[in-house]
This record gives sequence, structure tokens and C-alpha cells, in this order.
Amino acid sequence: MARTKFLWLILASLLVAPPAHAQARVQSTDGNGSAVSVTAAITVTAGNLVIADVLSNGDNPPINVTDNFGDVFHPAPVSFIGDPPGVFTTFYCANVHGGATTVSATLVGGGSTGIDIYLTEISGLAKSSPVGPSTFTVAYGGNSEALAVTVPSGTYYLYSAVGDATSGSTYTGTSGFTQYAAGGSYFRAAWGQVVSPSTTTTYSNTIGTSGTFGNSVADLLAFSVTSVTGPRVIQTSNNGVSLGNTFVTDTYTGPVTAGNLLVVFGSWDGATFPSFSDSLGNTWTELESGNSFGLWTAVANSTGSDTVSLNPSANVSIQLEEVAGVSGPAQHASNASTAAASLSTGSITTTNANDLVFAFGGSQGACNSIDFTGWSSGWQFFNDTGSHCSQSVGLEQLMSSTGTFAATFTVVSSTNLAAAILSMPASIPFTYSSQPVVNVIQ
Repeated sequence: MARTKFLWLILASLLVAPPAHAQARVQSTDGNGSAVSVTAAITVTAGNLVIADVLSNGDNPPINVTDNFGDVFHPAPVSFIGDPPGVFTTFYCANVHGGATTVSATLVGGGSTGIDIYLTEISGLAKSSPVGPSTFTVAYGGNSEALAVTVPSGTYYLYSAVGDATSGSTYTGTSGFTQYAAGGSYFRAAWGQVVSPSTTTTYSNTIGTSGTFGNSVADLLAFSVTSVTGPRVIQTSNNGVSLGNTFVTDTYTGPVTAGNLLVVFGSWDGATFPSFSDSLGNTWTELESGNSFGLWTAVANSTGSDTVSLNPSANVSIQLEEVAGVSGPAQHASNASTAAASLSTGSITTTNANDLVFAFGGSQGACNSIDFTGWSSGWQFFNDTGSHCSQSVGLEQLMSSTGTFAATFTVVSSTNLAAAILSMPASIPFTYSSQPVVNVIQ
């Protein structure tokens, strides 16, 4: 009897699920093609974090990454821009809605080029963002690329991936990393590792190839194993009307969460300052205003659906953002002109590392001249809206250090322009919880 019981114990131990910190690869595909926008489909679990590695050929305008739920994919603090191979940026989306998800990588400003998007889902990192600067390398030959990232004490998930224009090679990473094959047209392999340093430590992933790298790029990021951490955009929405319309409303894509920061930028045609309100009755602070524009923030007083209303004189466009993990607005500036083809937001100097900074531009009036043709490098595009006679854009950067920042917008020809910039410092230090698990790589 005792022997039978012992055998059952052994059998049970073999059948139990792997420990929570085990990594489990489920599938591997990506989206690619020559187009304005390329998509990849993935079925994810609500609340998890999804990483999107995106490469576009050539020095193209910034890329907007979003999904069919309106989840915001935030760019990592550092990216690679060079030709060849092109623009390589790692985006991440904290706390995804879940379910069958189609992620799109779209060239801002149009055009058509080769785009490859590679998706990874990770659990145990809900609402997380990269810790410090991410690392990118590029290789035009040779058979080795080395990346390193330094993190303070804590627990982290280290994520790394490599893209290579040369096909048919096999790849290796540093011992300790679990390697996953990536069945894409450009992305070839990915790695993951959970680390828990007791002091500040530097971790490296040296990627080797059996062949010779051809226009290769690679990244290495450290995500904190945390339930709540740094600044992140939860959702965005936008709307615009023109041709004399004097009233516009827009509803956040999903319910806003009490305590999060709400940001609204509005621009319109005319000097008359509009009425402004929202359906939750939040207390709004007007940070910047001037001829034909305004920038407002509020801390959400409750959780629920929220609709913003703006009633200007004519031709209006609005941008809505919900932001978590910030202590509120800090530095801000703005500028406006009734007749300009280029306009700067003005400069702000941040006092906190890892601030999330928004820049907005609005163009109203002459219907043949308002299309945005450019903006300062380094900014990632996350929203635009409006008709041909009423347009605005929103850009963002997650900073890795303090500094002085500004953005300049340009349009086809002189028209009514407005611009504003806003910094938001992180509010919560890293707190650690359960180990992360790689659930899906796609």
C-alpha cells in the first residue's frame, strides 16, 4: 500500500504544471510586406504585455502601432534609425484588452515600403515599461553582435531579438537566455531571461550567426516584474470636423480609470475661446491656451465612459489621451500663429528622468494647406485626426534622462498653426511581484 502511494506521488509530480517562472513558447509568425500598413494577428490574454518589434526599410517617418481594441503601443526610449536597414523601433503595450488581436504598423504620412512586425506576449509584466534605456545594435557583416543593459537590484525580464536580411543562417545567444525561433521574413530569433540581481548589474546578450550578418539589427530590453510602474499611455482617441462646424464631441475608446491623468489638446479656426466640458464632470486645468488652441488636463474622478465636448467658432480637431503612472503635468509650453508654414512648441526642460513627454500640433483653416509634412526627429507618432480642413497630430517620447525638449511641425503652406508640449514624471517606484512567463511569441 505504501509503495503504491509512493508511486502515485511520483506520477503526480510528473504531471503537475511547470513552475510559474517557466517560459513556454507557443507559436511564432509575423506580419510583413511592402505597404503603408502591415498587420499581424495574435490571440492574447487580457492584462498581459505585448512587445512589437517593427522595422521599415529606409529612413521613413515615424511608425504608428495600434490594435483593433485601440490599445496604445508605446515606443521604447531608444530606437535605431539608419539606412540600411531602416528604422527599427521596439514598441510595447501594457495591459492589453485581450482576445483575438490584430496589430497594425502604419507609416505616418503615407508612402509604401517594406515593413516587418514581430509580436511577443509576456505575462507577469502587466502595466510594465522598459527599465532605463533599451539597447540597439546594427551589423553590416561579421558574425557577432553584442548588446548590454544595466539594471538596479530587483527582478526583470530581459527581452532580445535579432533581424537579419540574410536567410538560411542559425543563431545563438548568451548562455542563460532561452532562445525562440522567429519565423519571419526579417526577424530571425528572439531570447528571454528572468534575472534578479541584488545590486546594479550589467547583462549581455551576444548574438552569433552561422553565416554573415546582412543589414542586421538587434535589441535588448529589461522589463520590470511589477504590478505598477512607469509612465504609459493607456488609450487615445480623436475627432475633428470642419467647414464651419462649431461643436465636436469625442469619447475615450474604453472606460477611463479613476486616478489616471486625462489630457486633451484642441485646435480650431478662429480666436473665440470655446466652452469645454466632459461627461464625468472632472475638474480640468487649462495648462496652455492661445489663438485657436487649448491644452487641458484632469485627474479622472471616477471610472467609466467619458465624452469630451468642445464648442469653438469653427473647424475643430481634438486629441484625447489617458495616462497612468505619472504624478501629473510638470513642464509645459505652447506657441501659435495665424499664418505660418512651420511652428515650434517652445522648449521645456525636464527635472526627472523617464518623463513621458507629449507634443501636439494643430492646423486649421485653408483646406489646401494644412496637411502636416514633417516634425522634429526623435518623436513617435501616436494619433492624428480631422478632415482635410481641420487636423491635429500627437507625438510622444519616453525620456531616459533629463534634458531640454521641443518639437517643430511643418505644413504644406502658410496657415493657422498651434503647438504645445507637456512633460509628465513617473509617480511610482518599481515594486516587484510574480515572475514573468513568455506565453506567446508571434
